[in-house]
Amino acid sequence: MKRFFNFLLFLPIQFSIAHTCDSYYWFKQGTVVETTLYDKKGKPDGKTSCQIVAVESSGEGKTTSFLNTFYSESGKKQNEAKGSVRCNKGKIQFDLKNFVGED
Repeated sequence: MKRFFNFLLFLPIQFSIAHTCDSYYWFKQGTVVETTLYDKKGKPDGKTSCQIVAVESSGEGKTTSFLNTFYSESGKKQNEAKGSVRCNKGKIQFDLKNFVGED
C-alpha cells in the first residue's frame, strides 16, 4: 500500500498542469492508464489499471467515472475501486478513498 501512496504523490503536479478539463486524460472516455509498481530493488511488484468509464458535462464543469483495478506481481486481480473525479474551471477535485479499494 505504501508503494501506491508514493505513486499518488505526483498526481497534484499533473493536475496543476491541466488548465482545462478537456486537456487531461481523466476526462477522455475510454482511456486506460496502467502503472507498474516496483519494490525497493527495482523489480515489478504489481500494477494498477485505471479505466475512464464515463464523462458527463454539467453547467460549470465535468465529472468522470473510473474503475481502478489492482493486480499482484503475478497478474492476479486483487481488488477494484470505483470512483469519480470532478473538474470545475480547470481545478480537479477527487477523494483519495476512490483509489484504495474496500479491503
